[in-house]
Amino acid sequence: MPLGLITLEGSFAGNTFSGFYNEVITNGDNSFTITGSVTVQLNEDQNEVSSVTFSKTTNWVNNSNSSNGSSVEIFSANNIPATRQGSSIYTVEHSSACDNISSLSYSRINNVPNDVNSSYSEFIEWYDCGGESEVTVFFSN
Repeated sequence: MPLGLITLEGSFAGNTFSGFYNEVITNGDNSFTITGSVTVQLNEDQNEVSSVTFSKTTNWVNNSNSSNGSSVEIFSANNIPATRQGSSIYTVEHSSACDNISSLSYSRINNVPNDVNSSYSEFIEWYDCGGESEVTVFFSN
């Protein structure tokens, strides 16, 4: 499951980048509010992400049946090296990606009034890293 595939705008203060995201999407009877934040701390030489913390919250409402729900994604990782000297791309891949993840959580709640069969909750119970796993942080102008 891709986690956190949104672009966050922000700025640097020293070696710390802080970014934020806020969007409201309306599609017919559905309304989505998506908010997110990221904090990235680079080491002094800027050749490694010392720490990154990302969070994203999505709230939705379906006005035709009064259903609503939310999902929350929170992720943090440490010690992610630059792909090459002077690069603005920092990445770890494959099974070694798990070595750099310090926390990962995901939850989703869907509420449909008067319909217990359509209401549910989802939570991540475990994760692993394999051939397609990667943690990437990149900066662009």
